[in-house]
Order: sequence, then structure tokens, then C-alpha cells
Amino acid sequence: MAHNKKFSEYKAAVNAVVPLTTSGALTGVKINATGADRVAFIFSFGTPLTDAAVSAGLGIWQAATSGATYARAGASFGALTAGVINGVTAVLDCNVNPSYPWLQVSGIIAGSLCPLSVVAVLDNYQNRPPTSLSQSITAND
Repeated sequence: MAHNKKFSEYKAAVNAVVPLTTSGALTGVKINATGADRVAFIFSFGTPLTDAAVSAGLGIWQAATSGATYARAGASFGALTAGVINGVTAVLDCNVNPSYPWLQVSGIIAGSLCPLSVVAVLDNYQNRPPTSLSQSITAND
């Protein structure tokens, strides 16, 4: 079945936190979500050292411009211990506020090192829905 929309016209995946092993403050890549309706941040945690933890509040922050002061977007994790995050994939999903389209992951990895990466998947189904079955749409169309 033919379609006239490319996958990239209504969905985009970008690195929000490049793969790293860290402790302390965590600040991700600034993402311009202008035109997106929703964004899902997919967190992939590796095997942390035994005393590593995610402090409450690791989550998504938003701003009006890339250089503005970022404020919490409302999506965040509670405190998580090393045993809970060991090898876990977790998702924070939120609406994109058109007045604050710049998004960034921010928070604290407490204790020892914790490997992780985060990918943001931006969706724009409201304004540009697909015009064929999802099984027939590929990223290379």
C-alpha cells in the first residue's frame, strides 16, 4: 500500500544522554521539540556499582529557548536504588508544551557509577498522521 508520508515526518529519535558511566550531576543534550506533540524519553540503565542510586527528581526539564533557564516539565523518577535500576529500561512520556519546546534530561546519580543512556522519541501524530498501515512504513521511505 502506497503512502505519502515519510516516517521521519511524524516521528524522530534523538540522543538525549549519550551512553556514559557517571555519578553526580547528570545533564543531557538540549532537544528542540518544536512541532512535536509528545516525547518519550527511554532510559537504559546498565549494571551500576552496588551503592549507586538515582536521586528523586531525575527527569525532564523544559525551557522556551535553548539558552533559557530550564524548569521541571513534570515527568521525573522517584529515588531508585542500584538493585532496582540494574539492567532496566524505563520510559518517561510527556506532552510537549509549545511555549517551552526545549527539553533536557537532568538529575543526580548518587553514590557510585551508573552506566546509562537516554533516547528521546518525538511524536507528531496530531498534525501529520501516517497514511498507511504502520507495518508498511520504514525509516528509509
